[in-house]
Amino acid sequence: MTLARLTILGSLLVPLLATGCVTPKRAFPIAAHRSGCDPANIVVVKHDVHDLVLAVCGTHEDWRWHALNGWEYVGPSAEQPLATPMDGDADGVPDDADACPALVGVASLDPTLNGCPPPPDSDKDGVPDPKDGCPNVVGIPSPDPMLNGCPPDVDKDGVADNQDSCPNVAGVPSDDPQRNGCPPDRDGDGVSDEVDGCPDVAGVPAADPKQNGCPPDRDGDGVSDAEDGCPDEAGVATEDAATSGCPDGKAPPTTPTGG
Repeated sequence: MTLARLTILGSLLVPLLATGCVTPKRAFPIAAHRSGCDPANIVVVKHDVHDLVLAVCGTHEDWRWHALNGWEYVGPSAEQPLATPMDGDADGVPDDADACPALVGVASLDPTLNGCPPPPDSDKDGVPDPKDGCPNVVGIPSPDPMLNGCPPDVDKDGVADNQDSCPNVAGVPSDDPQRNGCPPDRDGDGVSDEVDGCPDVAGVPAADPKQNGCPPDRDGDGVSDAEDGCPDEAGVATEDAATSGCPDGKAPPTTPTGG
């Protein structure tokens, strides 16, 4: 065979090898036999004529074409896919950071709670029951553990603002909605006991602290108008209802009737 014929034959053989024998799929059966991987799980990552990178069941392998031996395994590729972190409960928190790897949970900045189911929150106010001072009533966060998760209580008297008739003054609970959360008022006259001059007798507000919350006493003699025989003249108290509150304890003069 002449040199010219050999040259022509070689020029025909090279494209044939490049387009037929060098096809990456010819490496699949060899890779499957070598690794035990199902051919369906082998894919081409990169092919550069005589160099090939296969993903064999997730592991990248380098292969090289030899004219006599075909595709040959070179070794693990220098570039491997990033390993997918294990997440046994499929909650998005990798097992190595999941405090509850067998339970579906939520991410948390607290490593002891990260990946764990959120604690119960019965009233859905964002404060978990174990830390909620009012677990069954919608409230707001508070640094005070006793008030955390409870409704606002500006005067901190234990009566929530939305039920407190005196929200800015510390008071006491009361069955009377109008007095609930207000300071004690034994006689119910609207003047709290601490400033009521007559805390056990219903009265009216007055500028004089001694008369504030006491029954009206126009002449200021200490005898209430309702019991004062002379409500417009200062007098003295007596056992006689007719003269009590009159000057010198005497009954007021009667006004003649008729002509």
